[in-house]
Parts: sequence; structure tokens; C-alpha cells
Amino acid sequence: MAVFSAQPVIEIAPEFAAERAPKVAPATLLDLIVARVRMALQSEAGPARSALEARLAGPDGAARSRVTEAFGLSATAIDLLDLACALAADPSLGEAYSAAQGAAQRVCPTENLARRLFGHADRSDEPVWRAGMPLAVWGLLVPIARVAGEPDAFEADPRIVDWLRGVVGLDAALVGRARLIEAQPPFAAWPVAATARDAVRATDSGNPARVVVAAAPGSGRATFAAAVAAALNRRALAVDPAGIEDVPDLLMRARRLARLADLILVWRHQDGLQLRAHPAAAPLEFVTTGPRGRIAPIDGTTDLAVPLPGPDRDERRELWRRLIAVAATWPSASVDALSSRPGIVAGDIVAVARSAPSGPEQAIDRLRARARAALGDTARALTPRLRWDDMVLPAPTREALEEIAFEAGARLRLLAEPEPGRLFARNGGLAALFSGPSGTGKTMAAEAIADRLGADLLIVDLAATVSKYIGETAKNLSRVFDEAAGAGCILLFDEADALFAKRTEIKDSHDRHANTDTNHLLQLLEGFDGLAILATNRRANMDPAFVRRIRHVVEFARPAAAERRIIWRRAIAALAGESRAAELASLLDALADQHELTAAQIKNAMLTARYAAMREGGPINAEQIRRGLGRELIKDGRPANAPARATRIRLG
Repeated sequence: MAVFSAQPVIEIAPEFAAERAPKVAPATLLDLIVARVRMALQSEAGPARSALEARLAGPDGAARSRVTEAFGLSATAIDLLDLACALAADPSLGEAYSAAQGAAQRVCPTENLARRLFGHADRSDEPVWRAGMPLAVWGLLVPIARVAGEPDAFEADPRIVDWLRGVVGLDAALVGRARLIEAQPPFAAWPVAATARDAVRATDSGNPARVVVAAAPGSGRATFAAAVAAALNRRALAVDPAGIEDVPDLLMRARRLARLADLILVWRHQDGLQLRAHPAAAPLEFVTTGPRGRIAPIDGTTDLAVPLPGPDRDERRELWRRLIAVAATWPSASVDALSSRPGIVAGDIVAVARSAPSGPEQAIDRLRARARAALGDTARALTPRLRWDDMVLPAPTREALEEIAFEAGARLRLLAEPEPGRLFARNGGLAALFSGPSGTGKTMAAEAIADRLGADLLIVDLAATVSKYIGETAKNLSRVFDEAAGAGCILLFDEADALFAKRTEIKDSHDRHANTDTNHLLQLLEGFDGLAILATNRRANMDPAFVRRIRHVVEFARPAAAERRIIWRRAIAALAGESRAAELASLLDALADQHELTAAQIKNAMLTARYAAMREGGPINAEQIRRGLGRELIKDGRPANAPARATRIRLG
């Protein structure tokens, strides 16, 4: 693999250098340039000098000719560059330069020296060193600190000297930021040939072109760019400008290298990054961005948008088995489950494969850890601890949850089939609304579904998401959905009525933007590949039109007496053991029959009793349980010792 090492001056692997650099021995060209300068200093003319100029104009001078053509240098400019490069190759020339300029301090070349030595003194050429001229714009020469009364003098940029030696070198500004992208076989769904054709068509029109590749990080955006570059018989160089302070200098040095080595640049876009046409627009570049990234346009540049599709389930399965040798021995169902996880991109599989997981369970754990590490501050990831059997629900509610969990696991397989994928592409988003009083198990059900699907639960922090500033809520919501998609998480919007409230009449700009946020949220839900769960205890406050577009609506009611008995017994068994639960069974059954409580209230009552028992130094007893119950009744606005009939709650 041809790669850059992490040194300020880097030699690219021999096969790449041979492909891009001059087809001569590395020292030959600089030797010829030094000889040319010495002949000029000695005013030598005749057949020898003519033969030398012919060699420089031929194959032996290919790298020098490349510099001339790539940057549009005039004859005087290339002569001045020759003087500077010759001095870098042979420092003893400094004495000859000072002698030729009649001043001991003038050991570096000047423009006047170049004109005089190479017969340009009588030319009326404009200066070759000034703002906007190629030598300055592309940093081919470095001006030396000027002394008052002295003419401008120059040194050659070290990377240009490297190039003439036959070495493709990285500037210090590019070290750690630039890497050659190894061409890989593209995924079947990638539009490599079509993008290559569109790029050629755009550049043939005379305008520069940018291919904007939009997909989640790790989706293979740079690899796609390399595949398109290979289709054009070019190589791709990825550049990550994150955190760079001097963006114009980075643009110049990256584009200078691209011109010299005939590379296509692949920029990793960052928020706020201005990829201007500086010093000049490249004929063709790539920019990689997120699914909803926006790139500022450049006047005169044609942008080609490519939303990059990810690998399908079969391609993911092949990746797992190709990158992890031991995966061939894993159960087929386990590999299918890994390949069907939403939000998993090729980069995730590559990263997990490098960690050499021993089995599919460890692979899933590492996928989840990788996903959690990428989350921002608008949501928190919860690794499920509650399982399906922990839920105590009526049969219809449990069946509704079974349907949701099955659909979430099977939908990608279904939509991967041609006809379902074609007809139901707009029905890709899977959303479920859990409605009911507080404490009835909505969040617990979401956690149990996440456990069933082997995914983390991403709980949205509404305080960090909803903003009073116009446009910020939509931006935060987009970030949440992008993070959930990239992490393969299940989204949970608790108290969802705050986000999905009824749309209002438009009375001012805030009303208009609030409605816009709701519409934006609907679009995000419909385009989300994973499962989004919305929980509310105020369904009446939610927009009916919005609720109608949700695929599953599940009502959670307070548990009936039979369900309360199970919850009481499970709670005490978890806190005090099965034997104590059996001893207090009659009391617990009586409490379940007498008091209409939610599962959360029963658990809190038992937790209060357990702490009381710990404090008093004995097992849980009936009095402690009654005290815990009384505390929950008081919090609910009911007397602690009220009879059941007086505390009965009307449902529906």
C-alpha cells in the first residue's frame, strides 16, 4: 500500500514515486540544473549549452517541465527558480552569486540576476515576484528577510527541491492531515462510473467541479472518491483540515502537491470551513460531509451532489466474514444479526475487525462501545438492563410491543427486497408512540425492546434540544437523529408532547418557526432507518395529524389487580428473596387488591421498605411495606391510610 509516513519530508512508496515523479535517476535533474546555472555564470555558450537546454526540454527534464506547466511559469520565473534550486543542491554557488551581483551579502538569487545571467536583461517582462504571480501564489520561492536598500532575494521551497530530486514530499502543514487513499473494490450500489462521467462532463465545460459526497462517517466516502479517481486513472489524497488555523496556507500546499503529482484532493468538510478557490480552483476535487452537511458554494465551480448509499445486508455479511477469519465459524444467524443492525457502516466493521473479537457477542459489545463514544451532549445512551420478561403488562399491550420489536428487526431485510424497497421506500422510518400515565412502564418497555434488539437506548435530552433561538431546535434535532443513525441506537423522546405539540396558528415568527420545527421532525422520523419511540402522558396535547403518521400507537394503562400482585411479588423477591416474598404473599395480594398503583409506585414503596429494613437491622416486615405504600399514596395526593374505595381512580 502506498502511504505517507509521519515525517516532515516524506518519500512516497517507490511505485507511486515512479508513477508521478520524473522517469530519470533522482540526482540527474538537479545536476543538470546546477550545470545550467554554472554555464550561465561563466557566460558559456555554444553546442554544450544548447545540448544541455535540449536535455532539460526533453525526458530528463520532465519534472522541471511539470512545474512549468502546472503553475504557468514564464521563462524568467523558471530561470529564477533554477537559480534557487541549484543553490539548495550546491550551496557553494552562493559565492558565485555574490560575485556576479557585486556584493558579498548577496549570496541568494534575485530577479535581476536571473534576467542578466539568462539573457533577459533587455526584456520588458513584468516582474515575476509580486502578489498574484505564480512564484508567490504557489509558494515556489521563499523570500528572504529584506535589508533596506537590497533587492528581493529568494530560496527555493524545500518541497520543490524534493520534487526535482524525484521525491514527492509532504509539507509540514500536511503531515498528519494528508494520506493517500488506497483504491478498494467499490460496493455494488456506489455510482462510481456515473460520477466519473459527470465529473468529466463538468470539467470539459471549462469550469472546476466539486463532487460532494454525503454520508455518515465511516461509510466509505473517501474510498468512494478513490474509486472514482481510479476510474479517471488518477490517485486520491485525503486531507483533514480539522483544527487548522491557517486554512489558506493549507489549501495552497495541498493544491500545489495535487498539481505536481496529478492527484485529486478529497477534503473532509468541517462546520465553518471555507474551501475557497485559493490560490486557484482545482479542476476536480471531492468534499466529504455528513448526511445533512451543507457546503458553501464557490462562484464558477460546479457542485455534483452524491448521497452515498451504504452496503446492503449481503455486503455487510461478506465484510464480516472477509475481515474476521473466525467469523466463518460463527452461527449464520449471528452473522445475519450483525449484518442487519441499523446504523452500522463499513468503517464500524473494519474497526471492530481490527480488535479481533472472539465471537459475535463480543463484536456487538464493541459496536455498541464504539457508538457510545461518538455521541454528543444532546442525548445520553443507556445500555438496557431490563429484559422482556421483566415487564408485567396486559396481553394486548405485550403483543403490540412484540410486533414493534419484530418489525424493527425485520424491516431492513424486507425493504432490501426489490419490490418492497421500491414501493415502500418512503415508509422507511419506524416510529412508535407510547401513551399513558406516568409510571405505567413506557420507558421500561422501550428499554426491553432495545435489549431484545441488542441496541442501546438513546434518550433525548429535551433541555439540550429545544432552543428559544430560531433554527437551533431543528439543528439540534438533526444532530440527534444523525447520532442515533450512526450509533445504531433506538431513539426515545420522553415527554414527547413538548416536541410534538399541536401546531399553532401563525401569529408571529416564533409560531411559524415552531411549526417548521414540527415539520422538520416529521421528515427526520420518516427518513430515520432505526426505531424512534415517543413517550407521553399527555397525548391530548399532541398534534393529531402527527399521531396519524406514526406507525404504532400503544396505550399503557395502570395495571389491574392481577398484574399488581405479580409486580408486588417480583419487587419483594428482588429486594428480599423468594422466601420472604412467600411469607408476605397474603399481605402483598391484599395491598394489590386494595390500592390502584402503577408499577413505578409499587417498586418505590418496596424500595422504601427495604431501606427501612436495612436501617433497622432486620428483614422486611409488613409495617415497613405499609409505610412505603403510605409515602407513595401521599405523593399521589391520597391519604396514607385511606380505604381503597376512597382512593379508587377513575380510568378512561
